[in-house]
Amino acid sequence: EMAMQEKAAEEAKAAEERVAELAAAVEGEPYRGASDAPVTIVEFSDFQCPFCTRGAATMEQVLEKYEGKIKFVFKHFPLGFHTWARPAAIAAECAANQDGDAFWMLHDKYFEDQKALTPENVMEKSREYLGDSINIATWTACAEDTDTEEYKAAASSVDADMALGQKLGVSGTPGFFVNGQFLNGAQPLEAFEPLIAEAMKSDACSGSSGLTAPPAR
Repeated sequence: EMAMQEKAAEEAKAAEERVAELAAAVEGEPYRGASDAPVTIVEFSDFQCPFCTRGAATMEQVLEKYEGKIKFVFKHFPLGFHTWARPAAIAAECAANQDGDAFWMLHDKYFEDQKALTPENVMEKSREYLGDSINIATWTACAEDTDTEEYKAAASSVDADMALGQKLGVSGTPGFFVNGQFLNGAQPLEAFEPLIAEAMKSDACSGSSGLTAPPAR
């Protein structure tokens, strides 16, 4: 009896820590949906992974079905054997530095054109996608010139996403957290519904929104 209670308490504590870490990690990141939504979905994903294309499509359905109730944040988890996934992740971070919409434009295009992209053409294609939506010289210095501080910062941001994902138990892509609850793989909308309902229910009784970091001590 005691052991079970202890186990439940430990699990609750781990869940709280997970929520706090995810809250800190999504702070100031580009998002889709509502900024003050009761439910935050964080996806760890890889632009070159075919299952992640399905994951992206499902997120569109989720955002549509639960309009105003979801805040969706994308985290990078480029797998080593996907040869253009990491450069694309860095390129997307560099776009996000200038404009959140530019980040999402690359996000959508990478998934849309996934089969046509290669390590050789991914930068040229990214430049085409971005057009004149942001300052391309600034973006290029960040996305392509590996010696710049901006490049190093974007690369370390991608690495930090991966490290966080690994710490939270993500081993493949995509991996989703619905207010801290882990959902592994390219799941259909139906798999998200109970987790979203659960998150909305607990939100109603706690009165807090989504992933809120605990007050700083």
